[in-house]
Amino acid sequence: MSVLIVTAIFMILFLMIGIYAGKKANTKEEYHLAGRKLKGWQVGLSAGATANSGFIVVGAVGMGYKMGIISLLYPLGWFLGDLIFWFLLAPKIRNDNIVKQSFTVAEVLSLKYKYLPIKYLVALIVIVFLSVYAASQLIASYKAIYPFFNLPENEIILLSFLIVILYVMWGGFKSSVYTDILQAIIMIILVSGLLLWSFIHMGHDFNSIASSDSGQHSLKNLVLIIIGFLFLALGFNLSQPQVLTRIFASMDTKEIQKAKWIYILFLQFTWAGMTLFGIFAKNLLPGLKDPEMAVAELSKQYFPDIIIGFILVGIIATILSSVDSMIVSTSSSLVVDFELEKRLRNISPKKLYILSTLLVGLIVLIFALFLKSTVFFLVIFAISMMAASIGSAMLIYSLGISKNPKLLITIIIYGLLLSIIWRDSGLTNTISEVPVAIISSLLLAFLLKKVFR
Repeated sequence: MSVLIVTAIFMILFLMIGIYAGKKANTKEEYHLAGRKLKGWQVGLSAGATANSGFIVVGAVGMGYKMGIISLLYPLGWFLGDLIFWFLLAPKIRNDNIVKQSFTVAEVLSLKYKYLPIKYLVALIVIVFLSVYAASQLIASYKAIYPFFNLPENEIILLSFLIVILYVMWGGFKSSVYTDILQAIIMIILVSGLLLWSFIHMGHDFNSIASSDSGQHSLKNLVLIIIGFLFLALGFNLSQPQVLTRIFASMDTKEIQKAKWIYILFLQFTWAGMTLFGIFAKNLLPGLKDPEMAVAELSKQYFPDIIIGFILVGIIATILSSVDSMIVSTSSSLVVDFELEKRLRNISPKKLYILSTLLVGLIVLIFALFLKSTVFFLVIFAISMMAASIGSAMLIYSLGISKNPKLLITIIIYGLLLSIIWRDSGLTNTISEVPVAIISSLLLAFLLKKVFR
């Protein structure tokens, strides 16, 4: 009973904060970008909580459980990609005058290249793949909650959806940011507590960590893992609207400088921490049928109800902080990029924002109910497709390689098709499709500059 009470209290708290934050979100700028008034610490924590997703408490734990110490190379590669983005590209993006008047990634590219088809293509990619990504988080909610309450999968997915949609419909981006900050604090407490307990319970048995590797790996494979995730992080930051819009919404470039280390350290601590916890979990609870449920299964065996309640809240907070941001970003793409305010003038702006958010939420819910795969696969798939296409385009835009709109459209389509073919051919077992797509897209852009000129 105490598990339900603790969980219910925090769910109500999330709802109250989300609804309160959205009280004044009536204008386009307030609903989609919180009035562009976010401070550095808000950008860092909110972007970090959003980027984390259920992957941290489900996918990363499962990866640590199955792969052992080698899985710590994934956050290391991601760390290097984050450094490149936040130090070299993020301030440049925020300082661009076009960004200052844009609401979405698609709008930035279409205004920069003065070509409307770019906006529709990028918006379509965002709506499809970000919806898949958001659906993976609802599936993660099932894997995280099921061991505690033993409810049917569809009921848990529907319940998670209802909690999120109630406050994001009302307050949009602003509600998402404010709830993200509380959820980020809960995540830090959750990861710290689980790691500390694991160290104490295992008696500082570091030998079991060192011997947890699941197989033999050549130096070449280890380097390729790091390179793959370096480019995946770079492509993620350049293509994910839920991260980029927080940069758009910051007060100025100085706030981006403050945000970068908060974002990077938060992401590294939570990802590496939960991966390490997955490694511990294999020693504490060997033979799990689904390693992605390790947090919940271990909690049931070792903790009293009230602690389980706090752990469950931490898991749900991690998942909700991503789902709400993805739904809001996808809704913004639908309204802004397809210019629904101009097309549907008989509907008030606030009502249109609410209806579009609900529609996107329902699409995400349908995906979650019918997609059957691991959280890890769905997350990597969605990120990879967007990183290879939109990420490559944003890199060309950031570096000022070309101003030709047809070249940019060619690069977006090329990156997307290459990623699909690469993944379908099984070549991801050698190296991720993202570095291949980004590097070859840059080379192709240089080669085609003269052709398109």
